[in-house]
Amino acid sequence: MDDTLKEFIKNGLDADAALSARSVLVIGGPDTGKTTLARALAAQMDNAALVDLDMGQSNVGPPATVAWGRSSGDGEVRAEEFYFTGSLSPPGSLLPTLAGARYMLDCALAACERAIIDTTGLVAGPVGLVLKQYKIELLSPDVVVADFTALLALYGVRRQASHPEGRSSGGSKAQGRGTEGRVPRQEVRGVFPRLAPDRGGP
Repeated sequence: MDDTLKEFIKNGLDADAALSARSVLVIGGPDTGKTTLARALAAQMDNAALVDLDMGQSNVGPPATVAWGRSSGDGEVRAEEFYFTGSLSPPGSLLPTLAGARYMLDCALAACERAIIDTTGLVAGPVGLVLKQYKIELLSPDVVVADFTALLALYGVRRQASHPEGRSSGGSKAQGRGTEGRVPRQEVRGVFPRLAPDRGGP
């Protein structure tokens, strides 16, 4: 595993919480490193599964499926089961996408102690909003790891330069400089460095 990625997991996230959680959901925009991070987290856990919900760019199952596989310490994932959604993209197939996501997570947790859940890059617009909110509700992960763009798109997080950390009315904490707003009840443990807000002031 890349040393930079190891350092990020150790210091950029709440590593103890993420690595001890039974389920971790990784969300973010396209090409932000979701799959790389998800595989790295799974590789550092004992008896962990990777649940791949990106039916258009699947790394575990065939195209047009959601799938899960067993993770090994070297970052490889061995496919175990998949669920056919009938589409390469969630729009138009939200029901099989969400039903398959829940089924694959249940299968993964029945066979493994922990699961890392990788998702599509669809976070913007009405479909992205509905898809990710229902995934969070339906899968009920212990920890959600999100990039800053996903937080903005999904939960109306706004920059507040005077507040290094923000808390919602429910007490959930969004890590990352200058964020404050409504977030899901699960704690958001970090932001991907590539899409973190700039460090140069408001």
